[in-house]
Amino acid sequence: MKALEDKLYYSIGEVSEMLGLSLPTLRYWESQVTQLKPKTNEGRSRFYTREDIELLQRLMYLREQNVPVKDWSRRLRAEGTQDKQQAIYEALKQVREELVELRNLI
Repeated sequence: MKALEDKLYYSIGEVSEMLGLSLPTLRYWESQVTQLKPKTNEGRSRFYTREDIELLQRLMYLREQNVPVKDWSRRLRAEGTQDKQQAIYEALKQVREELVELRNLI
């Protein structure tokens, strides 16, 4: 896999070459995974962000793990839920620590 250049958007050809995925594979994954929505212009050319490429890398991992394509969107949603739960836990932990500090000041 090639390294990412410092750009805002990457063409489908650049992403294909970077990740070693064919253009039809990228288009198919886009049709199957609701979270993968590259930007398009009036000519319907696709442009991928760094986040899109990171998502594609996660999809490649799921494929390596033999997870069926039909389950990819559900798996990604579950990951997002876990990430949100972890963020909430960390925020609550910080609030608790601050409350303990305030109580100790009183």
